[in-house]
Amino acid sequence: MNNKSVFKWLFYNPLVLIILAAFLFRVINLNYNTPFLDEAIYIKLGEKVLEGHWQEESPFSWIGGMPLFYPSLSALFYNIGGLLGSRLLNVLLGTLSVYLLYGFTFKLHLSDISDNNEFIAGISAFLLAVMSIPVYLSRLAIYDMLSFTFFLAGLFFLLSGLAVKKHGLWQKENFYFLSALSLFLSFLAKYTTLILFPLIAVWAIYKSLKQDRLSLNLTLKYFIFPLSLAIISYLVIYFPDLREFVINQIPDPQRHYSEIINEFYVFSLPVLPFALVGFFFLFLKAKGIAFFLLFGALTVPLAHLLTNNLDAAHQHVFLSLVFLLPSAGFLISNISKKNMAIRAGLSFIFLIMVFLYSFSQKKDLETSWPNSENAMTGLKSVVSTGDKILSSEGNVTDLALPEIPQEALTGPFEINYQGLSSYEGFRKAISDGYFTYILFNNGLTGDFADIVRRETVNKYSVIYDNQPFVIYQLNR
Repeated sequence: MNNKSVFKWLFYNPLVLIILAAFLFRVINLNYNTPFLDEAIYIKLGEKVLEGHWQEESPFSWIGGMPLFYPSLSALFYNIGGLLGSRLLNVLLGTLSVYLLYGFTFKLHLSDISDNNEFIAGISAFLLAVMSIPVYLSRLAIYDMLSFTFFLAGLFFLLSGLAVKKHGLWQKENFYFLSALSLFLSFLAKYTTLILFPLIAVWAIYKSLKQDRLSLNLTLKYFIFPLSLAIISYLVIYFPDLREFVINQIPDPQRHYSEIINEFYVFSLPVLPFALVGFFFLFLKAKGIAFFLLFGALTVPLAHLLTNNLDAAHQHVFLSLVFLLPSAGFLISNISKKNMAIRAGLSFIFLIMVFLYSFSQKKDLETSWPNSENAMTGLKSVVSTGDKILSSEGNVTDLALPEIPQEALTGPFEINYQGLSSYEGFRKAISDGYFTYILFNNGLTGDFADIVRRETVNKYSVIYDNQPFVIYQLNR
């Protein structure tokens, strides 16, 4: 195939360009910052899983997903290519998610014209390829991208099954089972997607009922039943740990309603207004699909508001976008239907606007935690065998200084010193001079930060100060 033929093929296959752009936008400059704390936590836990002694961490009580699933994958890729390898896993997942959204949107058949459905799916896929939260999560080694990619796969397989008209070829059954399996895996990767399963189940039953009785029976037997059985079994087996996890998720008494709304508003702009208008026109055309997409977009933010939970709200915008983007694409496809040049021009302007807005957001997200490379280098230059270290960066320090024995390193979350834990344990250990070095992020607030600032005054001296990081050394 010569160059001219390649360009012609690409011109007639815009999805290939979208997928390529999605991959490049995610893979370039993966070394944008030192590890985020959660990245380091999952990598270190995954290493323990691979080594077979993860039980000591009791991870089922504090990880928001099956702790043997994503962490082990992240650690495996980390062992192959370091932090970039671990992040590359999510680059691949994020790129796959763009294709899956294209397939999901196309199979929704929002338009009666096949070419229009391709246009709607293409617009939706491009938006997912460039919007800040999908790109950010595709470049961060945490479990969200694995979960959300399986979630999209579940929707894709479900609609594929619903689209099969002929019975007896096992096509419906296979697609339904693949959908149930994918959704269950998305739940295992991160429990959050569970809140959307009732809506998906209702939608599947509603669509099956509109076909025939046999279609409903197949939906119940090969989709609803296996998915329900798998989730219930998992919840029963790990009930005590999951109960502790849920209790730990109870937010503080402070009301976060305005912050939660702002998170979903800011990170869904500038697509949100187009999607809302699109819902209106979809409602006029087909009420069922309009309700499905609207409730899908609202479920996650409403869950955050009802639980007053601000944690990870911006990350969960991804799940709302899955249902917002097809609606926005539908509206854009209806702009100047008779004049393709005008529609193409307006679409191009809109997509560029989204790209520029999202690019700025992505940069802010990726610099929202301080780069600790110089501080780790400074700590590494002074530490010797037998030293005890307290680090506010926890597992990030563990990754940066692998030669330090794990028992010599204490993080900011848990301590057991002379029978004391938490606040009193840290206070006593620092005041006794138990730690030889303390690496501290001066931007931290709360009990731990107050203890470090107060108790280091008399026994420790500052040997490194490059804000926000400070290294204290025990006075000898």
